[in-house]
Amino acid sequence: MQYYIRLIFIFIIPLFINTTIKAKAFETTDSIPNKKNVDAINRNIQIIESNRSYENDSILKLALETLDLSANIQYAKGMSLCYKNIGNFFSNKNMNDSAVYYYEKGLNIAKLEDLYEMQSIFYWSLANLYRVTGNYGIALEYSLSCKELVENNKTDRYQYQIYNLLALSYQTLMEYELALQNYQRSAGMAMEEGNESYAGVIYSNIGKLYY
Repeated sequence: MQYYIRLIFIFIIPLFINTTIKAKAFETTDSIPNKKNVDAINRNIQIIESNRSYENDSILKLALETLDLSANIQYAKGMSLCYKNIGNFFSNKNMNDSAVYYYEKGLNIAKLEDLYEMQSIFYWSLANLYRVTGNYGIALEYSLSCKELVENNKTDRYQYQIYNLLALSYQTLMEYELALQNYQRSAGMAMEEGNESYAGVIYSNIGKLYY
């Protein structure tokens, strides 16, 4: 019996240890390229977002290349940020169809990966874009989706701005009472945050309801 126990210690256990070490070594070396890629992607995004005028076509090229790199390693946050910046580029150029396309692609990624902050950005961007292009019903839908994230504490963005956006949507749809309610809520919250200039803009919007 002791002979068999010695055999186990001599042959089986070293084999197990060796297999475990190899497995860990594979996991570690496999993760290094992805980390390097993620770091490169994040650096690229910093460069892109430091050029928010989006006037330089080289920024678009960098964003598209960074999107491909993010997709290759399935880095969802990188993909969604690239979609956002590419959408912003086209929106800045008044190329609205292209902007919508990239915002929608980014929104789909953000929803799949539960990236709530990014979802709010895409809902906000799409709502504004559809509103200025006269698609008021769709703008309202996106505004309401953004509001849901805000009120469920899924994002820290647009805490009072969302109600102004909703009011603008209701106003264009001639839902004046709902517009007034949302304007007043937005102005009150802005004043509580000490943003008097923003509240002043909203009060100006309220004045336009009656003229």
